[in-house]
Amino acid sequence: MSETEHFADLRESRIGCTGPHYKSAAEEIKEFLAKDEVVEGVIFADWLTYWNEPEPPAIPDDKKEIVLTWEEAEPMMRTWCFDHGFGSDEVYPAFIWTNKRILFVRGYNGSTFLAAIPRNPVDCCPISYGS
Repeated sequence: MSETEHFADLRESRIGCTGPHYKSAAEEIKEFLAKDEVVEGVIFADWLTYWNEPEPPAIPDDKKEIVLTWEEAEPMMRTWCFDHGFGSDEVYPAFIWTNKRILFVRGYNGSTFLAAIPRNPVDCCPISYGS
């Protein structure tokens, strides 16, 4: 199966991200970025739970734990989401480097969502996202 066919199949079955208020992981990142912020690199790990991983997997094994460009990563992020409510950590953990921040997946009580820290030391007020 070609990479194009692989992603076309996945587009039809967004696991855990259905409903009008859900966006794909790629859409979530685009909305999370500041106006002058650019993604410089993305790295993924294995699906966080042992169930509900997209089939076939949205992130092939040979694309995990290596830095990808946004152009390489974005097509693989169209069929799943970072934020799909409480109760289940169904997500590919990721670090997303931009020219200004480092984005990452944060969880609270089974809910996952994007969070960020400054890329470089800067005066700011650190925040906590809970336990």
